[in-house]
Amino acid sequence: MGLTANVFKGRTYWECPQNVGTTWNLKKLLRLKERAREFTRIQLGDGGDASFWYDSWLEIGPLIEFIGMVGPRLLRLPKTARVKDAVHEGSWLIRGARNERVQQLQTILSRMEPPSPDNGSDQPLWRKNDDNYHPTFVSRLTWDKIRTPAAPVSWFGLVWFEKAIPRHAFLLWQVLHQRLPTSDRVARWGIQGPSRCILCRKEVETLSHLFFCCEYSADVWLSLAGNLGGSPPRVVVDAGPWINQHLMTTQRTTKLIKSLLLQLVVYEIWKERNGRTHKDVANSPQQLWFKIDRIMRNILISLHKPDSTGSNDPLQQWYRLMYYD
Repeated sequence: MGLTANVFKGRTYWECPQNVGTTWNLKKLLRLKERAREFTRIQLGDGGDASFWYDSWLEIGPLIEFIGMVGPRLLRLPKTARVKDAVHEGSWLIRGARNERVQQLQTILSRMEPPSPDNGSDQPLWRKNDDNYHPTFVSRLTWDKIRTPAAPVSWFGLVWFEKAIPRHAFLLWQVLHQRLPTSDRVARWGIQGPSRCILCRKEVETLSHLFFCCEYSADVWLSLAGNLGGSPPRVVVDAGPWINQHLMTTQRTTKLIKSLLLQLVVYEIWKERNGRTHKDVANSPQQLWFKIDRIMRNILISLHKPDSTGSNDPLQQWYRLMYYD
């Protein structure tokens, strides 16, 4: 109500000009009106909320577009009119006019029951992926309708899974898209700087070198991942088979631990690289190992459930794999 009263000044979303927004978010929302109109309908109740001219309460769409800007003058209904304003004593009150579109509107309304207080409030509806309109909005289904889908990439499961830490997942996503500003990439932009890897000081810094061909990062990665079974990959994008070998129900905790560890190690290696580059602060492989181990234990203890025991408990499984097996 505050938005309608203070910003829209009693008007509907559709009536407001694009420059009425006082915030960046509101202005962006107002610019999406034409796209949003494809997804919205109004199911009439009492006609008190639906705009007569701007809402899509008929199959023909908004009447301001169907009849044109002369509509309010022809029908003697202002632009701010609600649908109930076109009803008098239970009947439609639409003026006649020598206008083909107005005559079509009169024909449509003659076959339609006028809104009534007995019908309750007007109900906004949103189009879902079955092209039918429903009273609930689901962002995922709307996104699927407006985007151009592409085939899933092979590394999808490495980045996006239920328990992933957002900042860790996003950095891994950047790695897999080769978007991190490593020395070789910065050089291609024409910016001069050291080209050697600051972690091992032996090879040119590239993404494939950092994760995990570098002696330093390989030492950290293999000393942790080597305890989790299988052969940890030296190339991030190849981690899928190593993680997905644990598909049985009793092995899902190990799969989750591997997924979380991969993201965390990538995150901490990149953080170590930046700390050395910009702050001249360095950790030995052993120090970084202990740091990652501590963070992993903090993450896993947050996933503990009262009824989980043994191999189903992430923290217990981590201790067993890292310290006892």
